Amino acid sequence: MWYDELTIGQQHAMSVPNDSPGLRENIRALGEYAVTSGQDNDAARLMNSFFATLDAYDRVLYDSIQNPSVGLDMKLASSKLEACIEALDALLGTVPPDLMAKSRAMMLATTRTKQISEGPSEAIVSPEEDKLLTSLLK
Repeated sequence: MWYDELTIGQQHAMSVPNDSPGLRENIRALGEYAVTSGQDNDAARLMNSFFATLDAYDRVLYDSIQNPSVGLDMKLASSKLEACIEALDALLGTVPPDLMAKSRAMMLATTRTKQISEGPSEAIVSPEEDKLLTSLLK
């Protein structure tokens, strides 16, 4: 039945930010880093803003599951998700560009390495990427 599929989809969407052990901890660590490193005096507010928008998005999904006769207001859910993404972008803006570049390079290299170790993939870690990852991990 379509209702069951919609409910499962909403429940899954709710579980992602709540069951992802790293999301909230990483956001908190990012905010704390920005505060302690002096990168941004507004980092605590930005971190709290992200959590508030994430909770607001979660609440829209929760309410739609609790009130199935009303259903999910897609326009409201989309606006809450967009606010969450904007809050995350603002918090990421506190990361110095050189550190963000290193983080992205590390993520790319580790993602490609993981893809290769999980089985056939077109992703190949180039010698340059391997050298970069090795240097970043030092």
